[in-house]
Amino acid sequence: MSKVIYARDHGVLPDRYINSLGAINKMIESVECGDEEVIIKFDTGKYTLSYEECIKREIYITNTSSEKEVKSKVKNIGIFFENKKNVTFDGNGSFFAVNGEMIIIALENSENISFRNFSSDYTRATVSEMKIERVNLSGISLGINKDSAYTLGDNKIRFKGANFEYAGDETVAQVCDNNGGRTWRVSTPLKALKMNELSPFSVKLSGHVLNPKDKIKEGYTYQVRKPQRTQVGVFIHNSKNVSFEEVNFHYMHGLGIVGEFSEDLYFDSVKCCPRPETGRTCAAFADIMHFTGCSGKITVKNSYLSNSNDDAINVHGIHMLIKEKVSDRRVLVEFMHPQTYGFEAFKAGDDVEGVDVPTLNLVWANKVKEARLIDKYKMLLEFETAYDGIKVGQAIENITATPEVEITGNTFEHIPTRGILVTTRRKVVIRKNTFNKTGMSAILIADDAKSWYESGRVMDVTIDNNVFDRCSFCSKDAVILIQPENSVINLKTPVHKGIKITNNKFILDKTVAISAKSSTDIKIRGNRYEGNTGPRPVYSFIASSGVVIEDEEHIMPKSRMSLILMDKKDVERR
Repeated sequence: MSKVIYARDHGVLPDRYINSLGAINKMIESVECGDEEVIIKFDTGKYTLSYEECIKREIYITNTSSEKEVKSKVKNIGIFFENKKNVTFDGNGSFFAVNGEMIIIALENSENISFRNFSSDYTRATVSEMKIERVNLSGISLGINKDSAYTLGDNKIRFKGANFEYAGDETVAQVCDNNGGRTWRVSTPLKALKMNELSPFSVKLSGHVLNPKDKIKEGYTYQVRKPQRTQVGVFIHNSKNVSFEEVNFHYMHGLGIVGEFSEDLYFDSVKCCPRPETGRTCAAFADIMHFTGCSGKITVKNSYLSNSNDDAINVHGIHMLIKEKVSDRRVLVEFMHPQTYGFEAFKAGDDVEGVDVPTLNLVWANKVKEARLIDKYKMLLEFETAYDGIKVGQAIENITATPEVEITGNTFEHIPTRGILVTTRRKVVIRKNTFNKTGMSAILIADDAKSWYESGRVMDVTIDNNVFDRCSFCSKDAVILIQPENSVINLKTPVHKGIKITNNKFILDKTVAISAKSSTDIKIRGNRYEGNTGPRPVYSFIASSGVVIEDEEHIMPKSRMSLILMDKKDVERR
């Protein structure tokens, strides 16, 4: 049996055009959680969530902003579930209008929470949009989207929202070719020497030179934004068994849906895309889904992930570096990337591995007895077993906080960078997805301990029955790119293993289909290749072994292969 709580009984009524956020959070706070499921049910309609009634909370979120970029980590939280369990949030087909920069939904230390049947959108998206109406020698004429409020003065444009404002010349930019199905990063056009307002929401820029590499044309749309990721769309922290079903996010600010040290996250029939009636072309300020240090299983299925300013899905762990060896069982470790810090990346009972940074190979394993965050950047760890091979400069990975991943039946498009990044040692299945014209690799398997410090190695990956349609049109990286960032490369000490790439369809446009570095046990079987690779090979392998290629179908002129730091015997082609 389930207990139903009706939002209207708590004063949360639709279509009243007043701020409902405070009343919604009071209703959630009043829910008494036990073993019985509680369903919060809304009357169908429109509800306003405005920043004035946000909950303020200091939160450190992975891959968002450095202390220099955004000093304060106090976030604006919209709908908040804290210390709750066995609750279903049923929007009943409702629409939530978000006013101002905020985290739309946050969960902290909660379990068995389901969200279903609603849509949300920003009333004023933090990405501003301008359609290119005319390009000639005298300048560029831009039609500003009616949702992109602005002021113009002293040859400068400033974009404004409910609780934010930024200068146009400080923005980063993308261009969307809506008809061609492509989105890519470009230089901002808003550093022009002269700006004239031709009429409201129509501006002419002149006095600057366009970068020909940007490939600007009339009819395209500029997307411009400030660089700082001040909030996220959804934040799931220290929580378990969280699901989203039949939910549409039409705009998310900062990183999109973020799972941080949470377990068993499930997404079915989630849409990230602009609403057509807005005329906008961007639905996510950065990544659409980003998961760090999670465990259990992450499932993303039957979803439409599009129109972002960065990757669609990123699943990874964190490499911290050992800065001081206190003893053979105690070390001081430090967060290394400036945008990731301030949270507990280890806890007592976690299994960990020490990693040699140049090779990214395992050098020791242990279990955490005690973990303590001593400041925003450092943790003190004590291990169960003393080991004299622990050294300053080694990386350390929390291997307990590594999830199984299933990504099936989704469509990815208008993604300027990568469709999926995944670096987890547990089972990964990427099946029956369609990747349309991703700007960079459709799938990237990385692992590094010197740039983003995103761990770790993969051991069981299946990429099966997907369609890759003219991906990597910007970077010309391989459509499927297996590229750990190890600086010392040795055929005998691979980083990744156990990768199966089977029954996929590749439509190539002067790109490599599959590239693998420092990997072993790679099975490539039953794939179909169309289009052309231009001067590039179909396959590129660097210091990899145990590669088997069979049952290829090539509807293209040639099938070339590049081998570096390895012999022909390391590849068996049947």
